[in-house]
Amino acid sequence: MENIFVFISIIVIALFVGTFIDISLKVILRKFTIPEIVLRSLSMLPIICSLLIGVYIGMPYLSLNEKLSSFMDKLIIFSLILLVFLFVSRLSVYIVEAYIRRISENLSATLFKSVTFVFVFLIGLLVALQTVGISVTPVLTALGVGGLAVALALQDTLANIFAGIHLIVTRQVRVGDYIELESGESGYVIDINWRNTAIRMLPNNTVIIPNSKLASSIITNYYLPEKEMSVVIPVSVSYEDDLDKVERVTVEVAEMIQKTIPGAKRDFKPFIRYREFGDSGITFSVILRVEEFVDQYLVQHEFMKELKKRYDKEGIRIPFPQRDIWFRNAPENFQRQ
Repeated sequence: MENIFVFISIIVIALFVGTFIDISLKVILRKFTIPEIVLRSLSMLPIICSLLIGVYIGMPYLSLNEKLSSFMDKLIIFSLILLVFLFVSRLSVYIVEAYIRRISENLSATLFKSVTFVFVFLIGLLVALQTVGISVTPVLTALGVGGLAVALALQDTLANIFAGIHLIVTRQVRVGDYIELESGESGYVIDINWRNTAIRMLPNNTVIIPNSKLASSIITNYYLPEKEMSVVIPVSVSYEDDLDKVERVTVEVAEMIQKTIPGAKRDFKPFIRYREFGDSGITFSVILRVEEFVDQYLVQHEFMKELKKRYDKEGIRIPFPQRDIWFRNAPENFQRQ
């Protein structure tokens, strides 16, 4: 009973020491302006290491048999090696994230972070197994033989991983871009991870798309080659209206919208192009320009309101569908009516 009390006391002391080292280490590292990624990588590790060392020191008081004592020794060494590689894995992940953010804010780091962590941690696992006397050669051999079976079983997952890497490397779709798929879904790309891509639609719903399907889809990226884009608004006027006057009035309204509405490209000069003689009137397109995709809705909204007011003031008519009907061989009195 006394030995158990001593063991518990050693564990408690180890926890206090580990907590003290964890706090002191953070203070010292911040004092010497050590990068934040190192501090984040060390989170909780001193406490866990102290706890393992406390267990190692206290084991002789438990009077374990030789076989169990040897197993516990190997387990502690195994755990300590994994903790070291856990620190290296975290640090590698933070370095990869910082590097990707430095290259581009629109580049997704989720996939590369996951791959980096798993790769480094697996190396640590193999080193730990080899250190405690477990040969990794049979494990590697088994992995090589079973690699084909695993690839067949996880072909969809692997396809998504490589499709995600392709999307990130080619930078045809980036985090923050506004895209539209051939199936009709559209929105902002908020994440590209190892399995899928998340898109936040304008109603604030999220669409999750497997990377393999996204890579094989026809995508319209409204942020490439740049965010700025044209807005084409169809308009129709009556055949009786003076087209020169219509063009002048319409361009004046469009210029006012370009200069006053948020999201409109202020240095762009709008213009119109007549298109066809329609059934009810002459149709044309008004071309404006906005800073990015979502700005078009407010610009189009304000333009239509102001154009209707100005047309009413200038006596320009916006036609509606109508038909002139002629009757052959109709009674004379019917035609007079």
